[in-house]
Amino acid sequence: MIPLRLSMTNFLCYSQNLPTLELEGIQLACISGDNGHGKTALLDAITWALWGEARARTQEELIHQGQLEMVVELEFMARNIRHKVIRRHSKSARSKQGSTILELYLLSNNTFQPITGNTIRETDNYIRNLLQMDYGTFTSSAFLMQGQADKFTSATPSERKRILGEILDLGFYDSLESKAKEHSRIQFQEIQKLEINLQTMSEQLGRQERYETELKEFTTIIDILTPQISDIQIQIEKLQDNIRSLNNKIGEVKTLERQITLHKQEINHFERQIRDSAKAIDQYKYILQKSEEGAISKAEQDLKEIEDFWNNLKEPYKVIHQIESNINEKKAENNKLKFDGKDIRTKLNLLASEEALCPVCNKPLGSDGIIHLKSELETTIQKHKLIYEENEINIQQLTTKKDQLLYKVTKEEKELLQKRQETNLKLATLKRDIQHANDSFKVESSRLNQTQAILDGRKTELIQNIDLLNTLTKDLTDHPNREQELKNMQSKLHQLSQQQLQSMTNQGILEQKIKDCKELAVTANEKTSSIIALQKEKSIYDELIVAFGKSGVQALIIESAIPNLQDDANELLAKLTANQMSLTLETQRERKTKQGEAIETLEIKIGDDLGTRSYDTFSGGETFRVNFALRIALSKLLARRAGAPLPILFIDEGFGTQDATGRERLLQAIKSIESKFEKIFVITHIDDLKEAFPVRIEVTKSEYGSSYIVV
Repeated sequence: MIPLRLSMTNFLCYSQNLPTLELEGIQLACISGDNGHGKTALLDAITWALWGEARARTQEELIHQGQLEMVVELEFMARNIRHKVIRRHSKSARSKQGSTILELYLLSNNTFQPITGNTIRETDNYIRNLLQMDYGTFTSSAFLMQGQADKFTSATPSERKRILGEILDLGFYDSLESKAKEHSRIQFQEIQKLEINLQTMSEQLGRQERYETELKEFTTIIDILTPQISDIQIQIEKLQDNIRSLNNKIGEVKTLERQITLHKQEINHFERQIRDSAKAIDQYKYILQKSEEGAISKAEQDLKEIEDFWNNLKEPYKVIHQIESNINEKKAENNKLKFDGKDIRTKLNLLASEEALCPVCNKPLGSDGIIHLKSELETTIQKHKLIYEENEINIQQLTTKKDQLLYKVTKEEKELLQKRQETNLKLATLKRDIQHANDSFKVESSRLNQTQAILDGRKTELIQNIDLLNTLTKDLTDHPNREQELKNMQSKLHQLSQQQLQSMTNQGILEQKIKDCKELAVTANEKTSSIIALQKEKSIYDELIVAFGKSGVQALIIESAIPNLQDDANELLAKLTANQMSLTLETQRERKTKQGEAIETLEIKIGDDLGTRSYDTFSGGETFRVNFALRIALSKLLARRAGAPLPILFIDEGFGTQDATGRERLLQAIKSIESKFEKIFVITHIDDLKEAFPVRIEVTKSEYGSSYIVV
């Protein structure tokens, strides 16, 4: 993984509107600035964008103070392809965890194409597989994190082997081991199934001799029953022919009985039709007679009289309209009296003052004039009041008269309307009935004659069928009844047939069982061969489990990688300590009991002029040199795995623990490995060391947050 461009918003001490940090073209650079200004935060942004992890315990702690969302966008090279990852996290008022969005792209045809998974976990796994390492492996090899330079050396031997295994991509062998275990488990399950089936088959094969004995017994029974059944079938056929002849005559008798019953029903039906036709003809004659007597003319005369009464109702409506007009006149007059009364009241209110003016000449009236005018106005009000009350009485009387007259006229009108409808309906019904009677009289007369002719024919057929029925009934009494004899023979045949069928069924079942046993013997031999083959195949997978396991090929690969790792570490350690220190990596140690195979481990032994000593006995500056040398060696191993130059190295501490000579040697060691890395970034706050680097990323901090500039 080689970082190329970094953009941040609200990440740790960095706020908003920051320039993009261009890292493309930089090989060796120093990230400088005062403590707490955000140097390490730049590296945290890279690891958080890629793995969602940084130094903080929670993602919320990474959001810039006072903000609700942070975003980091990183462009990087991986497997010679340019990628871009965008990770954003927002605080949530309801959830403590907040929400995260992760997007991944790759450059194709000068355009970033999305390759984001369906879930964040799916995209995280894709990035982890793309980089072939997780956050822990990265911080244990290519990233010397502040305060964690000894992460590899202080780890347990098993953890060191895990980290080394990830750097060497031994996870591939873990997956092969898991697949071998899965195949071995499948073979074991299949063997168990086959062994259970084979046990069942053996039990079935043990019953074959009994099946053969029973088959002989049922075959003997079938040979005895077959001729007996044949004789009974011949006797039954003769009885059936005799009974069939009798049944034919019985069928003829039943047919004649049905025909006689049907003829009687038809005769009754036709007689009813004749009576109904005669009755209908009488009705038609009665209706036609009423037409001749003038029933239609009488109905038309009644309708004319009703119309005359209807026209006479116009006069009462004129009286009602005249009353309504008088009521409206009285109401209008009273409305005017109300209006004039209001005007007079207004004038009286004006005369309440002693300086009131004449409403005509607009001159003062004086007290006599006011009294005189008040008297005239009050007299007028009294006259108007009498007229108003008289009008109200007249309106009430006229309204009562109008309502009574309207009720009477409406009632008469409703009665006339009902009579007119009834008379119209009566007239229409008379016309329709007379027309229908006139049309149907001839048809019904013709139908009556036809029905009478059919009735006479049915009576003749009835007499003939009764005579034939009497003849057939006499013939049936002369024949013996064979039905019971046939039933007895059929019952016996059924019993013997059932015995034969059951014996044949058992015979077939036993023959099939014997055949199955013979086929089962062949299948049992095949399954035995399959079990042997599966056991052989399982033993191969069991051997592969051991081979691909931690103590197999993985141990061999680590064993072969240890010399290179040790040589690289010692080469750099010699430069850092003027050939005064060296280290040894041991992959096995004896058991305390000195019995059995050696224990797989990854122990670190450190030697100097005083001999081999424990790592804990060395000073801080000395342990850092050992840690630094091992971490660089791990980074080389990380790149050597892919057969390419070392991609990147981050150093976030170490200079403060060294004296002037130690710092000088550390700088020389860094420059000596410069050509072996694509990019090296060193973080320091020591001003004397800034000028030693060709490129500086200077970090500053203001009240608005941190920022950076490439110098």
